[in-house]
Amino acid sequence: MFIELLWKLGEKYSGVTVHYVNSAYDEGNIINQAIVELEQDETPESLSEKVQAVEKPQLISVIKDFIEKKESLTGIYQEK
Repeated sequence: MFIELLWKLGEKYSGVTVHYVNSAYDEGNIINQAIVELEQDETPESLSEKVQAVEKPQLISVIKDFIEKKESLTGIYQEK
């Protein structure tokens, strides 16, 4: 189970990352990150709820930044 793996690795946080896409899995430059703290009694369901709670506003913020030209769409697909 993912939560058990996080605890075994000593992780105290999880989260969401929005990044540019390139030819390698999850290796594009990071645009924005949101972090959530793992609780001792965390379950997959509770972690999912916490992640979704920060994910939606985060995505809206990133989209606004693109619209307001704070982030560039140039090179949105980046070769590794």
